[in-house]
Amino acid sequence: MMTTMDPNTLLVYKKLVEAKKQIDEAIAEFQNLSLLSQSKTLPIPVKNDSLEKNDLSSTKMVNGDSDPLKIKMMLDNGDSIAPLNKQSTLLKIIRSSNESLKMNGKIDQIEGSVQDQQLPTKTLKNSRIQDGTITLSLVYSSRNFYVNFDYDKMIDFYKKLNEDYFEMDQKLITLMPYDVIVDRIYAVLNPADESYYRAKVIDFQSADSKVKIILYDYGEEMIFERKNIFRLLPPYDKEPPFAVNCFLNEKWTEDFCAFDSAMLKYLEDGIAMEGKFAAPLLNCKRIPVSIKIELPNKKLDNFTSIDHGVEICDFIAQHKFNYEKFFQLNPIDWEKLSKSFQLLDSNTGFSNSLKMDKAWIVKVDDIDNFLIMSEQSYSKSELNNFITNISHFYDSSYDMMFTDVKPNDLAVIKYQDYFFRALILSENVANENFEIFAFDIGFVGNVKKTEIFHLLDIFSLEKFQPFIFSCRVHKLVPIKENWSSIAITTFKKLCKNAIKINVRGFVGGKLQIEIFNGETSIQTLFVRCRFAKPIE
Repeated sequence: MMTTMDPNTLLVYKKLVEAKKQIDEAIAEFQNLSLLSQSKTLPIPVKNDSLEKNDLSSTKMVNGDSDPLKIKMMLDNGDSIAPLNKQSTLLKIIRSSNESLKMNGKIDQIEGSVQDQQLPTKTLKNSRIQDGTITLSLVYSSRNFYVNFDYDKMIDFYKKLNEDYFEMDQKLITLMPYDVIVDRIYAVLNPADESYYRAKVIDFQSADSKVKIILYDYGEEMIFERKNIFRLLPPYDKEPPFAVNCFLNEKWTEDFCAFDSAMLKYLEDGIAMEGKFAAPLLNCKRIPVSIKIELPNKKLDNFTSIDHGVEICDFIAQHKFNYEKFFQLNPIDWEKLSKSFQLLDSNTGFSNSLKMDKAWIVKVDDIDNFLIMSEQSYSKSELNNFITNISHFYDSSYDMMFTDVKPNDLAVIKYQDYFFRALILSENVANENFEIFAFDIGFVGNVKKTEIFHLLDIFSLEKFQPFIFSCRVHKLVPIKENWSSIAITTFKKLCKNAIKINVRGFVGGKLQIEIFNGETSIQTLFVRCRFAKPIE
């Protein structure tokens, strides 16, 4: 009698069969490589149009030598194996563009199970970084751009890489699916121009076996089929990246839209600038740089001190933040908000250093629940500018992901295409997400783990206090159980403009404040009008 498997058992069985198949293939590949390294007669077939495609037995001249052992030694030593008299098959080296594919997908990192000699190269330390003349190669914004120190050398590098890769045996560079690992460097074949490039894998598109990569020497993100990703061989794995990711590290609370647009114009015009690089930041591979530029009929000056007189580019506004629109789309849970502010203060003690005597009320529920912003932040649009700038900075920043995040950590989170500083409140294991408190905007919500990033020191609470605070009027309660509609309406009318305040404490996650209308406190007015009663 034949026994049938239940569906779950059958599924497990199929997975085991597939796993065994992959293990057998890996062992066979390893054995082949071992035999290859021991062989004293290693033919290296190269691409030749005069041969039939299936004729791989003939030994060809490589760099003027047909000795297979010498050819293998060339590979081991990192030398080129392209024929000296072969015309380049490189069709085109693409110039960087500002069209970046924005595709979201769950990261499906595959752990490597092969020997170190089979693993692709890790990220290289860039020895090119030096003060002096720089040229822009890709611009997302002034908070995220790439510079190139030696474009001509890069073109020569890619010409030679493509000559070698088109001439070598594909078996030397073909990878198994499990060889492709996130954060590793590979050679990729771009079908659009039939050229090879160096690229780092940053994500997997699991639905269709595609891989998101970033061109290692340009900075541009692209999507490739796995079949177009190959092993990166020496000497091409030794050269540091030609593109250096940078940002302007200043004035995070000011509007940089004009500087973003100026950078795009100078990228198109190929304008050279002078760059001075600062030390890298912890948990960040992007390099802070100060830039000076000499415009026609003007002296060399700081990039951010010049009126560049450029037209503002529309797409740079993709992260332009407006807190009023955000409040309209995201209702506030005032009880959660107060508890979250209390937890933030318990962890950081931010209220101890708070100093404020003038403010604007930006959101009102009632006299016990409203949000204020300092007069300076309001008048200079500091909150909107800060969120806009930090969003430009963290966009496409895969190296800053917070992989071991836990409750009570401070982090940066992505929500509705913006990036916010946040306190991690709790983890929901079942839903694979975290509850967070975005304290600069007074929002409590949930985000995926892949949307949580390290909070860098340049954005810390020591450097920037929360921009918004939850408040209640000090020592004032309604006549009845709840505040009357006329009391709330009167409160809103009295607080349409900047208000003078006196912070009397921080209790239950709320600033306890006195508010003055001229020389008279609102507490006195509300008691006199029988809207409220005082408490001792």
